[in-house]
Amino acid sequence: MQDNHKITKKYMSRSVIFRLLVLYSLVLLISFSAIFILFFFHTKRMLYRNAAKELKEDTYEFVDVFNVEGFEHLKLHLISEGRARSTDDVCYTIMEPNGNIIITTDTSQWGGLAEHSDLLSQASDKDPIVIATLRIPQISTDVMVSYIRFAPEKILRMAKALRNTQASLDSYLNVLIVTVILILTVGGIVCWIILHHVIGRVKNVTGTALSISTISLHKRVPLSGFDDEIDDLVRAFNGMLDRIELLVTGLGEVTDNVAHDLKSPVTRIRVVAESLLTTDDANAGVKKIAERIVEESDGPLEMINTTLEIKAIDTGVSPLNFTKCDVAEIVRQAFDLFEIVAEEKGITLQMDKSGPAVINGDLHRLQRVFANLIDNALKYTKTGGKVSVHIQSEQDAVRVKIADTGVGIAPEALGRVFERFYRADQSRNIPGLGLGLSLAETIVKSHGGSITVESSVGAGSTFIVVLPRNG
Repeated sequence: MQDNHKITKKYMSRSVIFRLLVLYSLVLLISFSAIFILFFFHTKRMLYRNAAKELKEDTYEFVDVFNVEGFEHLKLHLISEGRARSTDDVCYTIMEPNGNIIITTDTSQWGGLAEHSDLLSQASDKDPIVIATLRIPQISTDVMVSYIRFAPEKILRMAKALRNTQASLDSYLNVLIVTVILILTVGGIVCWIILHHVIGRVKNVTGTALSISTISLHKRVPLSGFDDEIDDLVRAFNGMLDRIELLVTGLGEVTDNVAHDLKSPVTRIRVVAESLLTTDDANAGVKKIAERIVEESDGPLEMINTTLEIKAIDTGVSPLNFTKCDVAEIVRQAFDLFEIVAEEKGITLQMDKSGPAVINGDLHRLQRVFANLIDNALKYTKTGGKVSVHIQSEQDAVRVKIADTGVGIAPEALGRVFERFYRADQSRNIPGLGLGLSLAETIVKSHGGSITVESSVGAGSTFIVVLPRNG
């Protein structure tokens, strides 16, 4: 289960959709985050500017009271406003330029204000009003203070906690965070849908290419009708398939025609050589040459006959003769046939006992399949090695495994072992035509089954044949 999770994770990390979605999400996140950060600080500056404006108006209102009604009325007005508003929100103080307090509202929560003597000196020296934003430990939010020198020896200080401003900023921030999440979610879903559609069309091209390598060259990728770049890719791909099909078809026809044309002259040469062997007038040297000709003719004739048989099965010229046959018995007969060969080579040939495995198939051709596979296993297994045959009867199919401890097949050759005339480097010095596996694959596929191979160099190979019950 853990391995499957790792494979899925690895596949996702390599998926184009996944990588584009991550990239898009990052770009979207960075872009909107930058925009919202700028918007947040712009909003904060505007709110603080409005707070400063309000504080300035309140400050000048106190100064107007002093100018119209005098200092005593200003003190009464200050005390009255202080009682009307929470001492946690505002603090009003009248002081001398040296910092001595003349009168103030409750300052129990505003102890940090006394530390800002620089602002006091600015108001004393030159500025008509000084407004600053401070951070006081006793107050949970920013504090905005104003200093104004309203008389030669008197300075009014007003301090206001920006709780409403901070609450507005918090609301803005929450809205911005929710908005970013919603945009990322909706944008990600929309992006995934679009990418899934686009990549799905590309996958159609890939799927067609993969099916062509295993099924036929006749399939083509349908056009979507959008007439975009992917449709251009589809047209180019289909055009390439047309040319490949033409070349492969031509090459196959040439191979089949050559095989057909060679069959008659090679057969005649063999017949003439056989007649020389039976002629009393021929001397020993001539008979030896004739015998050699007969032996050498067998290989080309077998190759020609096998090539023509593959072609006949592929085209339906030689249809299969389906009957009820027991795969276990067919394999057992092939096993018995090669037991002597295995003993002579010093190879252990082993077959699991199994009950009947009846399918609907061509008895003669299935015999060739398993005879070829067991013969190959023995050819490529050295003395002291082992060839084992296992038959597994399933509900819908019969599975046959033929494993050996031979030389194995290199990874780069695994995908080509079923090609006509292909021989891997490990088999160059072993007699053969390179057609046995191709014929076996053709026969198995004509039954609606499959044949696969698992191999490792130096450890051997395992051929797996799966035949459906109703081929």
